Amino acid sequence: MLAFILVALNDQDSIFAPLTYAQGLAERLNARLQILFVFTKTSPSKQREIFRLIVPFVEKSKTRGLEIECFFTKGEFIDEVFKFCQQHRVDIVVIPSAEDEKKRKSYSNQIKELQKKLQRSVILVNKKLKKGGMPVRKGKLAQVSIKTKQKEGK
Repeated sequence: MLAFILVALNDQDSIFAPLTYAQGLAERLNARLQILFVFTKTSPSKQREIFRLIVPFVEKSKTRGLEIECFFTKGEFIDEVFKFCQQHRVDIVVIPSAEDEKKRKSYSNQIKELQKKLQRSVILVNKKLKKGGMPVRKGKLAQVSIKTKQKEGK
């Protein structure tokens, strides 16, 4: 059975680590990759910049034989991820870990609530953890780290 992996991104956290992790996971599982980008506090120029970053990633993934779809929306990140999961088939959710230390605890609680509502695996990707991170177990919150070669522009 084909698995559906959602990588949910926002304009406040890193996008390359979760994208790269989700892409590798989709390739290993022969799964379909869905990218949901939620704009929360972004100017039109920043939105265009994000489109310019995402489009080449999607095109390159397609040339590697990956089935991939891309969705864009505006709103509160966790609410939009939850709505998307209710409207689409999603087996695994990959999201960035909050990079801001102050935001991390609140964000972590929101993610746990999301996971409880969805009853799906939620993988937090934190580019600052050592490679390997924690193992992913069904029904558990996991953090996974990968190294990326690309640098994000601010």
